[in-house]
This record gives sequence, structure tokens and C-alpha cells, in this order.
Amino acid sequence: MDDTTIEALEFPAILEELSGFCLTSHGKERALALAPLAELFPIDEAFREYFELSSILKESGNLPLGGTADIRPMLSKSMPPGAFFLPEEMLTVLGNLAVAALLKAFLTPAFEKRHTLTSAKLHAISDEIELYRELGRILDDKGQIKDDASPELRRLRRELRTVKERARGLLDELLKDKTIKDALQEELVTIRDDRYVFMIKSGSHTAVHGIIHGQSGSGAIAA
Repeated sequence: MDDTTIEALEFPAILEELSGFCLTSHGKERALALAPLAELFPIDEAFREYFELSSILKESGNLPLGGTADIRPMLSKSMPPGAFFLPEEMLTVLGNLAVAALLKAFLTPAFEKRHTLTSAKLHAISDEIELYRELGRILDDKGQIKDDASPELRRLRRELRTVKERARGLLDELLKDKTIKDALQEELVTIRDDRYVFMIKSGSHTAVHGIIHGQSGSGAIAA
């Protein structure tokens, strides 16, 4: 089919409309790249796929595609040793794996017998059920690694909490020291760059022994 005919049929506008139903950027790209079929067999197969999916939707309602996202940018990253995904990226991966697991759950003998073309596509989905279960076990709903992801991590985090509590206790004791108290902008302990600090009055930092971590707009020194 030539370009003039395609334009006359407003085929690009149809593809644009179709792409609006896609959940991911990859799906939109695939939709916009479609071209009219010219051979009988692929046309017949496309209609069979359509009727299969129509039947599935009537039987099951919407397909479980919520949570699907385009993870190609993440997977194409250069991943040198020591590189890692951010929490939100881990949740995106987990969401895709969840969708894959739900889709592959359709593959019962009865389903495969009735929907052969759709089943072939579902079989082509990578089976990463073990990775899905493992990520679900170790990640919380914010993408952070749970304390009980491993015994060693649980031990280390428990020790870290103990050390932080001890450090906070020592700082609270220091707040009672008159020399330090007189030098403080405020009588409280704050956190800067994951460190406990005192806010020292401008010009009073020599009264307190410590490391300067920064300075506020008012001139107060974090030490």
C-alpha cells in the first residue's frame, strides 16, 4: 500500500488513537510503527489474535497490566561493579515482574486449548518468578531493603541503631554543659548529612571542640 493511500485512509491518525491506549512508551512506539498487512495469512492471524483477546476480556475482565512500565532505560544503563538501582527503580522492576507472573498464571491447559495464539505470546514472557518472590521478600513498599532480608543485615542495623542511640545520649548530656549551652544558637541536636550536629552561634565556634559541617544563612555554624 502506497503512502498516498495510507494518508487517504487517515491511517496515522488511527495509530495515534491506538497508541493512546498503550500503558508504556515501548507500547506506544510499537503501535505507531504498525503498517497495513498485505498478505492473507498474517491478516487472518491478526484477526484470530483479536478474537482471542476479545474472548479473554469477556471471560476475565481487564488483563492484569497495571504496574507495567518501560524499564528499557534502566536495563540499558552501564552497570559497573558496585552499581545499583534506586528504590523507585527496584519497585518498577518488581511491578513488571508482578505483571509477568499474573499473566503467566493464565496458562492453564484449558486456557491454552482455547487461546493458542495468546498462549504462545504468554509463554514467550520471561519466567522470573523466583526473582519476583525474592524481591517481594526483601523490599518494603517504598523499595527499601527490609531489616529481615538477611540475618547479617538485621544484626548490622540493630548495632547501628544502638550506636545512634548511644551517640544521641552523649549529645544530650553535652547539652547540659554550660560552656556548650552558652555557645548554642538553639538548645537542640539536629541532623545534617546524616550526622548529629549542634547549631553554634556565629563567632562562638571556638568555644566548642568539634568539626564544622556547614553554616546557615543566619551565620549559625553546624558542628
